[in-house]
Amino acid sequence: MMINFRTTDESHFTFDESRREIVDYDGVEKNVVVPTHIDGCEVVSIGPEAFWNKGIKTVTLPPTLSVIGFYAFAFNELTSVTIPESAALIEDGAFMYNKITRLRIAKNIFAIPHSAFRHNKLEQIVIPENTQEILS
Repeated sequence: MMINFRTTDESHFTFDESRREIVDYDGVEKNVVVPTHIDGCEVVSIGPEAFWNKGIKTVTLPPTLSVIGFYAFAFNELTSVTIPESAALIEDGAFMYNKITRLRIAKNIFAIPHSAFRHNKLEQIVIPENTQEILS
């Protein structure tokens, strides 16, 4: 069976091509699917505060993502998050003030920073064996 994901329209993302980073989201869609490419460039980073307080209920992160910036998804209504295996860095406060109950951290994340998931409702967390530091 083949599953097709419909990504959120590229026009709703402000994208910095030199950093290959989403710097803002202006869409009204509350179930966001971040594309792997914008204007032909691979998306590797979600910038600081890019999705801050947008009322987002779900987000699907692309398998190309390496960095999730400071407060990138803070103050939303997310209930679960899966960090893609490609991710190597989650910065402070990235997912704080959501409603996350389930969390799966990618194997390449060696440290979970201060306040990354503060003020959520965590019930289930999957952390890889190679995680060396949890500061949250």
